[in-house]
Amino acid sequence: MESGERPGSRVPPIRTVVAPADSIHMSRETERRGVCGATVLVADDNADLRELLAHQVQKMGAQVLLAANGQEAMDMAMRHHPGLVLMDLEMPVMSGLEAVAGLRAQGYGGVILAFTAHEEGPRIQGALASGCNAVLKKPLSATKLRTRLTEYLGRSARSPVA
Repeated sequence: MESGERPGSRVPPIRTVVAPADSIHMSRETERRGVCGATVLVADDNADLRELLAHQVQKMGAQVLLAANGQEAMDMAMRHHPGLVLMDLEMPVMSGLEAVAGLRAQGYGGVILAFTAHEEGPRIQGALASGCNAVLKKPLSATKLRTRLTEYLGRSARSPVA
């Protein structure tokens, strides 16, 4: 008996289950396949959030463009044609909604994912009506971001609110 162990008590051994290295590699590779090499525009007026999102997207293997307001986002998207735009709905100079509508009016056909702290309601419906493929709710976890980017960089169909 080791010190600190009560007489008659026995702690069951810890069992570690390890997945084969190939299955882990394939899972990560499958996840990265749709994101790696893509260009993603991150548009948010909050510099800290913009940088955090950019860091997460870069870790997935994508190139990142940054915009601090709706006007910058619209200009950059039309100049660089990213495969996906992450657009905050509430920004100065030009709102995300106005930027999305402007991008669609100018023929931008890439995926636009809006993100907002708003709950269901007119703001969400307005984002979808203006041309967003989906609306992601803040706070946005790294896992949710990775899932949605992987999903949308391979297609352009509309999807429900996440």
